[in-house]
Amino acid sequence: MRVILVFTDFWEHHGGVSQYLEWAGSSSTTKNAFYTSISCKLMYKDNARALINRFNTYTQLHYRDDPTIMAWELINEPRCRNCAGPLQSWLEEMARFVKKLDRNHLLSTGEEGFYSLATVGSRTANPEFWAYTTGQDFVENHAIPEIDFAVAHLWPDNWGLLSLPGSPAYSFSMKWIRSHVEDACWILGKPFILEEFGTTGQASQQSTHKLSIASFFRKVYSQIEWASASGLPAQGSMFWTWHHLDLKSVAEQVDDYAVFWGDPAFLAVEEHVEALLGPNTALPSEQCIDGRKS
Repeated sequence: MRVILVFTDFWEHHGGVSQYLEWAGSSSTTKNAFYTSISCKLMYKDNARALINRFNTYTQLHYRDDPTIMAWELINEPRCRNCAGPLQSWLEEMARFVKKLDRNHLLSTGEEGFYSLATVGSRTANPEFWAYTTGQDFVENHAIPEIDFAVAHLWPDNWGLLSLPGSPAYSFSMKWIRSHVEDACWILGKPFILEEFGTTGQASQQSTHKLSIASFFRKVYSQIEWASASGLPAQGSMFWTWHHLDLKSVAEQVDDYAVFWGDPAFLAVEEHVEALLGPNTALPSEQCIDGRKS
């Protein structure tokens, strides 16, 4: 198993950006100030340095040398409302900082993968107009030289869409994946990971609830398998979220996205793993690795 470790979170689940602003004594009424605050930047860098240089007493390795870590991510789902410039500058600065400390591991942004109105990428792939105001631009954010691979998330339920078969959001989800895979190949020339996706299935009838989730998983996996078989730079994905059966009674109360061993969705995961390990997968083509359409 390999892990991706993230340095902080835009959301408040574990403190995140709001906690940094509080520590900095900021009087700002929005989180946008995080990306320009000198105090927040210094604290963020201190935290990143501490993690990268941490010595694991069990493995006798510093994190910067530990092969169990596949990659670092700068921030989970960063947003800077109508301030794309400060977010881009922050990502560039922090990417350079992390790579100076650790050249052994991959690095990515951690963002959802929205497009700006000015993007050279697939701006029509956005779920709704609000996505243009998040400050993200999938192409520009991942074109930073120190960023090794591109990522995107897929949360149709959270984004005000329904993921039931035949719904507009169902086709949106498939277009969302394909657009990011193709932009990662032809524009960025970098690998792509769909590093978060899920659905609650709550819009379906209770009797078909779990089957609806499994159907959505299989549609997502069909796109990843298509990309893998086509030599495009998407070789895997990560669903949210697996819980141990021992925790089922608790997890079902606090996590609408919970998946358990034995669920139809988990069977879809196992089938997907077999497909990716099968004979129909291919490494990204040289044209894709070289990037850029001629």
